[in-house]
Amino acid sequence: NLNEATFVAFDRGQLLFDAPINQTGSWRSDVVVPQWNVEKPISHLRFTAALDMLPSQTWGFLGVQTECNATDYANDNGSDDWLMVYIGGPDRTVWVEYTPNEQLVPVEGFRFAPVVNGQSYQIDLIWHEESVQVYVDEKPQGVPIPCLRPMRFNLNAGLDTNMQIRGYIDNFALWE
Repeated sequence: NLNEATFVAFDRGQLLFDAPINQTGSWRSDVVVPQWNVEKPISHLRFTAALDMLPSQTWGFLGVQTECNATDYANDNGSDDWLMVYIGGPDRTVWVEYTPNEQLVPVEGFRFAPVVNGQSYQIDLIWHEESVQVYVDEKPQGVPIPCLRPMRFNLNAGLDTNMQIRGYIDNFALWE
């Protein structure tokens, strides 16, 4: 469902993002309508992504967002816990941001593998018990992140003022 994603299209099975220069004066994000309340918790999420950023561009990303409940916060309503795995950013890397409760726990971020314009990368998120491990092209990145298995996700692109983002997400797969 692309109702919220103005600058997104499907072409031969690829989900293409082509957001023009953001001239709003504030942060902007183009979101494919979130998939809420998947019937069973997700144990593995995989997607392939490629990015095309101008050399002078300092910010922009493509990726996936899920819940990120931790055991201590598992009874909250899910509105302020999240895990984002993206390619892009100022360092052109695969990077993660997460918090189990935005009101009580600071957001943590990790930068992983560098990315090259136009090259595709397979990203895997695999949950084991109470944590998730991020893989880039089948190589584990960093340490497991404390997150319970989620029941929702969305695909999106984001960009700051005067930035533009192009790229695609392909081969999206989900396991229970």
